[in-house]
This record gives sequence, structure tokens and C-alpha cells, in this order.
Amino acid sequence: MDTFMARIGGDEFVVVLENSDIKDTEGYIYNLTEKLNALNVQNGAYRRSVAAGYAYRSEFEKMVKKIGDTDIVADPNDVYLLADERMYDVKRNMHNSKRIGERWESGNESFLT
Repeated sequence: MDTFMARIGGDEFVVVLENSDIKDTEGYIYNLTEKLNALNVQNGAYRRSVAAGYAYRSEFEKMVKKIGDTDIVADPNDVYLLADERMYDVKRNMHNSKRIGERWESGNESFLT
């Protein structure tokens, strides 16, 4: 599995996992949240958390086919925007929750509060 990571801005990053499946992606997110948990235990002065949203090119192409437009090919930006939308859904859920210090999982999202 090839991996590419880049800072988008502020505290947002994009990670591209080529030739990965949902198990790879969820494993990557799980490892990241575990490392952040360890940092939080070591140094409680700062609370670290992650909100992750992800999408697959094949998933986007299936959505387009359901609409009936077979001429559209998934542009990398379209896949990014779908993952970004999901990440913001996770952030909204995190901010609306009163629970702290729990690992949450829901469908395509995984995050630590």
C-alpha cells in the first residue's frame, strides 16, 4: 500500500492510501487514534483528537452510476470532497456530544474525543 500525506492547511491533512481497502483505512485511523491517546496520557496539557472522513474512487463511481450518468469518471477532487464532507460530519458529531475521552465509530467515520 503506497501512502501520501500532505498538510492542507491549519490542522487539516489529507492522506492518500493507494491500493487500500476499508480494513487498511480503518486500521490506519485506529493506529493514529491510539498514538494520539498515548500522547494525551503522556502529556495532558494538550488534548489531541482526530476527526477522519474517507472515501474511495470506486465508491464515488458507483454513486454516479446510480444517478445514471455513466460518462462521469471520478475526479480525485470529487473523492476528496466526499471524504472532506464526511470528516466535517464527524466534527459536528464530536462538538454536539457531551462525552469526552471515548473512541467513537460510525459507518465510514472513526474519531476520538
